[in-house]
Amino acid sequence: MARYASFLMVGDHIREGLAAVEEALDLARRTGSRRFEGHAMNTKGALLSDVGRLEESFQLLRDAGAIARETGHLDDLVRAFVNLTTIQVFAGLADQALATAEEGLQLARQQGTMLSHGIAIAWYQALAAVRA
Repeated sequence: MARYASFLMVGDHIREGLAAVEEALDLARRTGSRRFEGHAMNTKGALLSDVGRLEESFQLLRDAGAIARETGHLDDLVRAFVNLTTIQVFAGLADQALATAEEGLQLARQQGTMLSHGIAIAWYQALAAVRA
């Protein structure tokens, strides 16, 4: 369900994505799957930004990143940085986006994932720099 909600998010099916992500969160919490709870929270954070609920979005993305660190899931951790940076850029918070991107790039460098995860973060960092 968490991945299905992510696919809906990417396809701009916001209402359906929010419904699916709530189901994913419920399932993850009932089964005790912190990894998928974090993944779903990440998706929900991105979806909430699409409906203008930015503060909730930012908090969910930060919490999702913390869960990804806790569970050791690098893909979800980097995804949290990408989503948070992207939303900050488009919300007009270029300075915050620059700081978030720098933290994400440090992680990508440490993990040796600059050519995969780092590219997306660097793209939004550049966009934030132009907007700043």
